[in-house]
Amino acid sequence: MKAQIDLEIAPESLPAPRSPREIESICELIWEGEAVKQQYQISLLLCTDEEIRELNRQYRGCDAVTDVLSFETEALPDSSAKEASIHLCDIVIDTNRVFSQKGTRSFKEEFDAVLVHSFLHLLGYDHIKSKDKEQMEEKEEFYKHKIQGVN
Repeated sequence: MKAQIDLEIAPESLPAPRSPREIESICELIWEGEAVKQQYQISLLLCTDEEIRELNRQYRGCDAVTDVLSFETEALPDSSAKEASIHLCDIVIDTNRVFSQKGTRSFKEEFDAVLVHSFLHLLGYDHIKSKDKEQMEEKEEFYKHKIQGVN
């Protein structure tokens, strides 16, 4: 099942290093690799430090800038299909933060890493406990290598 992606870019943010179709392809690659059967509708917002800090404060009670926030609502019933549901999700990426933390990687490579990280969060992966962190990092590394061919 194909994930639906709505790409919204805030006017004052840095340009997206990937096209909406490339972002969708990365999502599809992960969904296929994780054998996701549910339907997801994902809204992606690329924003600035101030915007993500406000969202982080509002939704997580953390008054700090971060590179990415991932939110998933409870699955909503899909009226057009029996017993199907749609997971409505939001991903917010601070492109300024991604650019500043990239180190020796390109902006696109760091953006891809943050994007993969956020997609994995939507699928239930976490990094709070060390065992979970190891599993998530392994998945991130696996998909990092798989998406190198995405144009």
